[in-house]
Amino acid sequence: MNAHMRGTSQVVVRLNDREWRVRPGEVLRIGRGHNCQVVILDSRISRLHGEVAQRDGVWVYRSVGSNGTFQDGHRLPEITQLDRVARLLLADPDDGIEIHIEAATSGSPRGEVHVERRRQVVLGTSPPAPSDNEDQPSDDSVLINPAGLTTIGRAADNDVVLSDIQASRYHAVLKKTSHGYAIENLGSMNGIQVNGVSVEDSALTRGDTITIGTTRLRFDGELLTVATSDPRTQSVICQEVSFALPDGRLLLEQVNFVVPPASLVAVIGPSGAGKSTLLTVMTGARRASGGAVYFDQREMYANRAEMRKRVGLVPQEDVVHRLLSVRQALDYAAELRFPPDLGTDARAERVNEVLEELSLQEHASTRIDRLSGGQRKRASVSLELLTKPSLLFLDEPTSGLDPGLDAQVMATLRRLADGGRTVVVVTHSVDNLDQCDRVLLLAPGGKVAYYGPPSELLPHFNRDRYADVFIDVAREPDTHRDRFAQSPLGHASTPQTPVPPAARANAPSAAQPAASGRRSARQQLSTLLRRQLRIIAADPMYAVAVVVLPAVLGMLTWLVPGDLGMASPTGAPDPLGSSEARQVLILVIIGACFMGMGLSIRELVSERAIFGRERDVGLSPAIYLAGKLMVYAILVILQAVILVLVTIIMKEPPTNSALLPSGTVELIAASALCAFAAATLGLAFSALVRTPEQVMPIFVLAIMAQLVLSGGLFTVDRPVLEQVAWLSPSRWGFAAAASTVNLQAHSPPGAVAPDQLWDPTAGAWGLAIGMLGVLSVGYALLCLLLLRRRQT
Repeated sequence: MNAHMRGTSQVVVRLNDREWRVRPGEVLRIGRGHNCQVVILDSRISRLHGEVAQRDGVWVYRSVGSNGTFQDGHRLPEITQLDRVARLLLADPDDGIEIHIEAATSGSPRGEVHVERRRQVVLGTSPPAPSDNEDQPSDDSVLINPAGLTTIGRAADNDVVLSDIQASRYHAVLKKTSHGYAIENLGSMNGIQVNGVSVEDSALTRGDTITIGTTRLRFDGELLTVATSDPRTQSVICQEVSFALPDGRLLLEQVNFVVPPASLVAVIGPSGAGKSTLLTVMTGARRASGGAVYFDQREMYANRAEMRKRVGLVPQEDVVHRLLSVRQALDYAAELRFPPDLGTDARAERVNEVLEELSLQEHASTRIDRLSGGQRKRASVSLELLTKPSLLFLDEPTSGLDPGLDAQVMATLRRLADGGRTVVVVTHSVDNLDQCDRVLLLAPGGKVAYYGPPSELLPHFNRDRYADVFIDVAREPDTHRDRFAQSPLGHASTPQTPVPPAARANAPSAAQPAASGRRSARQQLSTLLRRQLRIIAADPMYAVAVVVLPAVLGMLTWLVPGDLGMASPTGAPDPLGSSEARQVLILVIIGACFMGMGLSIRELVSERAIFGRERDVGLSPAIYLAGKLMVYAILVILQAVILVLVTIIMKEPPTNSALLPSGTVELIAASALCAFAAATLGLAFSALVRTPEQVMPIFVLAIMAQLVLSGGLFTVDRPVLEQVAWLSPSRWGFAAAASTVNLQAHSPPGAVAPDQLWDPTAGAWGLAIGMLGVLSVGYALLCLLLLRRRQT
C-alpha cells in the first residue's frame, strides 16, 4: 500500500477528462443529486454516493451510496483513508464508474475545475432511476442557461458533459432564440436527433427528446433531463407485423410477440418460414407492409436514425476482413464508428473491453481466417458490441458450425443477455434452445405457430422431436397458428402495451436509410486506405502476383515474331502482312485490361456483407468507393510501369511520341489509364453480381470483349459495333498506344486497315486518353449508383 495522504495540502479527483481540486476544509460530494459537485447521471449511482474531505490532517473517502464503492475488488467501509494514488470504482467492482484521487502537484494545471465552480452535469451511459413524481424536476437535470448557450459534449468544459463514447467533444449547443430554444449540431460525427429525426438545427418544444449518441435527453422548456423509461417498457414489440412482396405473396402474416428486456429469444422454423425476413423487418432495414415494430416504446422505422445507435446486427455472413487480426479489425471499425476526437487511447480501451467481454484476448493478434468458426462469429459480434448496443440481432450465427461450436456461440449470447442486452437470434439449430428465455416458431408463410419458453414447445405439439414439429407446422401452418392463438401462451404473447401517440406521429411511408451524421470524409478515407493496404500486405501471394503478373505479360511479347518491335520502320512494311508492333500492342493493352479488371471484379461482391453493415452505421458509399479506386490507381500505375518496362526489354521501344517527350512514358500512361478504366468496369460488375461464383464467367466474357472491341484484330467500323466499342477501355487504350508508335506506318498492305484514331498526333492521343478518363468516371458513377441501390 502507498503512504496515506497525511499533510497533503490538497487532492485532485479525476473523472474521465475532468478534474476537481479539494482543499482542507472543503467537502467534495459525488453522486446523482443537485447538491453534489461531481454529478454522475447513472442509475447505479446514489443521489449522494460518496464524499472526499480531510479529517484530522488525513484525506478520507466516505462511502454513502447503497451500491457501495470498491477498490481492488473489495467494497470500502464507510470511512477509508486515501492512498497517495487511489483508483475507486463506484457501484460495481468490475464495471463501475471509475474515479482517481491523488495528491495535488503544485500549481494549477490547465483545465482545473475547482469545487466552487458552477455545477456541470456528467451523464453516464446508463439511464438514471425514474423520478417518483414526473412533474417535479429530477436530481438528474440541468437548468438551461436562459441568457446564453448551453453546450453539450464529451469535453470537460461543456455545461452538460456526456460520458458517451459516441458523442463528440463539442457535440451540440442549446441556444435562446426569439421564439424559444433551439438546438444546433456543432459538426459532430454522429449528429443529433430530435424525436428520432436527424437534424442539423431544430427549434425545441416542451417534451422533445434529444438523442446524442446513445444518450437521450428530454427538454421541458427550462430543464434538460436524462430521458428515463420504465424498464418494463424497454422491450421489443412486434405488433401485427406483415410483409408482402410486390407480387402480393405474404412472407410474414400478422406476427405478434413481445421480447422482454435483457432476454435471449431464438427464432426457429422450417426453411422458407420468413425467419430472416422477420429479422430485417425488426431491425428497420425493411419496412413492414402492415403493423409496426417498437423498441423502448419508440417506433423502429420512424426513429431509424436514433435506433441505429442502439441496435446491433450480425448478418449470416462474416462482417470482418479475414486477412486482418481480430484487434486490427476492431481498431479500424472503432475508427469508422467513433468520433475522430475520441482519441487513440480511448478507442483502444473500448476495444480491449470488447475483447475481454467475448473472451477473445488470447486471439487478439490472430488473423481471422485462422480462427475456428465459433471464434470468427464472436469476432463479428465484437464489432457490434463496440458501440454498446442495447438490442442485438443475429442471423444464423451457428450456420455451418459443429455442435460444440454451436454450443459455444449460444453460451456467448446467453452471457450477453445476462449482461443486460436484449438478444434475438435466428437459428436452424435446436440443440441449445434451453439457453434461451423464449422461442418463436414460425410456420411457412410467416405465421406464428408458437412463442414461449423452450421447455414447453414440444409438449405444446405433443411431440418428442423438433423434426416432427417442423414437419407438422410445414404441413398445416394455418391449423397450428390458430391453435396457438387460442392457447394461453398465444394470449400471453400478444402485445398488450399501448403504443404511445408520439411513437405513431410522423412515421414515414417507407423505411428510411440510416442517417450517417456529419463525418469527416478525410478521416473515413484515411481509415479505408490504411485498412485496404494492410489487407494487401497480409497476403504475400497477392502482393507477389501484383508484381509478377505484369512481368509475365510483358515477357510474352518476346514470342511475337520480328526484330523491329515498336520502333518506326526504316523501310517498306513487311509484304507478308505481319505487323509486329500491332501484335505487341494487343498484348500490352489487353494485358492492362486483364490486370485492372482482375484486381477489382471480386472486390465488392466479396465484401458485400461488410460494406452493408458499415454503411448502416454511417460509412459513405462514395468514400468507400473512393478508397478502393485510390488503391487501384496506385496498383495499376505500378503494374503498367512493370509491364511496359519488361516489354521494351523484350522488344524495341517506340521511336517517336505523339504529345509527351517520351514514347515509353506515353505507353505507360495509356496502359495505366486503360487498366484503371478496366478496374472501374470490374467494380461495376462486382456490384452487379449476386454471388462470387458469378464473377468468373463475366470476367472471361469481358476480357474477350476487350480483345474484340480494341480495333487491333479487325476494324470496328460497322454500325452498332463501333458505338459499343466506344464504351470499351481497350478501344481507347489501343488507340492511344497506336498513336504513340505510329501504327499506321507499321501496317502492311492487306493488314488491318488504318484507323483515324491511330493518327500520330497530339490531338488523337489526347482524345484517346481523355476518353479513358471519361469511361473511368462513368463506370465509377455507375458503381456508386449500384452500391447505393443494392440492399445487402
